[in-house]
Amino acid sequence: MLHLLAVLEHLAGNTKVAIHLFEQVITLNPNHSQAYSNLGTIMKKVGRLEEAIAHYQKVINLQPNYVHAYHNLGLVYRE
Repeated sequence: MLHLLAVLEHLAGNTKVAIHLFEQVITLNPNHSQAYSNLGTIMKKVGRLEEAIAHYQKVINLQPNYVHAYHNLGLVYRE
């Protein structure tokens, strides 16, 4: 439920709130790969590229077959 709230806050443009909520999701469930992926997307969007890379790499460590994480990581490296 908290993850969904974080997604909604992100979609509403409340970036700081979304980051905080995604971090709470990860604190409660350190293996929540989608929360890491969402955080990577936000970090890329706000120019925090090193953090975006770290989050996408965490997704890949948790789910090596998650193709979107590799794609998103490549997009960060391209910038």
